[in-house]
Amino acid sequence: MLRHKFRPTPLSCLLLFCLVALSAGSAHSTGESPDYEDLRAIIEENRVLSIAELLSFLPPDYLSFYTLMHKSRGLQGASFQNPRAIIYGRQGKMVIAFNGDASQEGFHRLEVMQFRDETSEFEFRAIVFPDPSKNQSEIEFSERNPMKCSECHRSRLRPNWESYAEWPGAYGSDDDFLSLETPSAKLEYDKLMRFVETQSGHPRYRHLRNLKDGYKREDKILSRTRNRHNIQLNQRLGALNLKRVARFVVNSPDYPSYRYAVFSSIWCPPGRRDKYLPFPSKAPHFDSETGAFQFEPGFRQLFESRGIDTDDLFMNFERSGYSSFRTPAVPRRILTREILALDSDLSPYFHVVVWSDEYSYGYGFEFDYAEPKNMEKGTYYAPKSFCRKMRATSKIALAQLPRDRLPSQELYEKKVPRLLKKCMICHTGKQPLSGIPIPFHNDALLSKRFQADNAYLIERIKNRLSKRGRGQMPPSGSTMEDQDHLLGYLEALLGG
Repeated sequence: MLRHKFRPTPLSCLLLFCLVALSAGSAHSTGESPDYEDLRAIIEENRVLSIAELLSFLPPDYLSFYTLMHKSRGLQGASFQNPRAIIYGRQGKMVIAFNGDASQEGFHRLEVMQFRDETSEFEFRAIVFPDPSKNQSEIEFSERNPMKCSECHRSRLRPNWESYAEWPGAYGSDDDFLSLETPSAKLEYDKLMRFVETQSGHPRYRHLRNLKDGYKREDKILSRTRNRHNIQLNQRLGALNLKRVARFVVNSPDYPSYRYAVFSSIWCPPGRRDKYLPFPSKAPHFDSETGAFQFEPGFRQLFESRGIDTDDLFMNFERSGYSSFRTPAVPRRILTREILALDSDLSPYFHVVVWSDEYSYGYGFEFDYAEPKNMEKGTYYAPKSFCRKMRATSKIALAQLPRDRLPSQELYEKKVPRLLKKCMICHTGKQPLSGIPIPFHNDALLSKRFQADNAYLIERIKNRLSKRGRGQMPPSGSTMEDQDHLLGYLEALLGG
């Protein structure tokens, strides 16, 4: 970390305060949020020595968009009375996080995530303020993307935030509803009400705008929070992440030949995609809550069948074949717009909404062809002839590629061993079913675990899978081929 020591200067504090206030007012009036560079400038120019003091300089509009986590899976502690506050602003491009009690882990640490438009990447940093109880006088600014961040945020850094509509550990964790139907939901509601009633004098939380009104329930029937804190964060991070995914797509190997197949995987039913795959394409998942079909399985298969990993494209905490880009909006329309912004050659294949009724979230049978009704002006949608054209054009484009650069079912099936999913079911989570936590969901953490105990763990796994161990894992049994595949995968992590 870089260290910055503050020294007294003859500059007028009043003048500095006015300058920052003016800049904050400008940001508020334009709806723009500060970025990391603004944050650091405020700290350095005003000799800010605490998170509470820094919050007093931030624009009110920025402080109006946040969510609260009473349980945290990150480096900062959280509790019902001192939750981890995640402030994301109107645009969601700079996210900061802090907690509220000096006894909590990471109390003096401000975590910062910044989305960079020029690269479509998320950037992570930490600002550690001095601890007065330890007579510290220096503030530490971390380097860009510290190694510690990649342990949770993956190698291609992205936010950790679950798909719509459940966010464990957040107030309003179930689609922003504050239900009283179960004991656990009532406990969460009571704790939240106690929190919002007692924070007007808290050095940090008092800066959060509309805290009391924002967490009021809309009505007794819906019981949703007025500000829909988690939904708004989900929409903003989801849209920014799809910008990152779009850049990944256009920079992927052989994209000019595969771009028609990519859009087919996003928009077309499985039966109409099979023409460009030498094996059956993955069927989409039907979401009973929204009546929507998720395109992600077929989209992932198109890349993974060529040996291209897609796990890091999703914001979900756990690695899973059921990860999705799901938000209350329609991800495939957003992804289409972002890809076309980078590759406009395919724009003629789509229609564009040139008028707009009052915008809706797009709930409905997304498996059907999109219609322009109730869609935001400027939205792309696929006409009825789209899949036929994509199929014909994709066939011609892929015919030019050598066989070893075409999708392979063998590559797709070998990417993640089938048994690994069973390992995840029993050994991951805070309270794993087996009672033995092993990070099978995260290759980086699992590799470190293997290396830390000098391969003892992997030898135990081998023993449990063997006849000598009486096939104790997995419980349902497996073939020798499955076991060899799993052990080869795990041994590769040991060497990595």
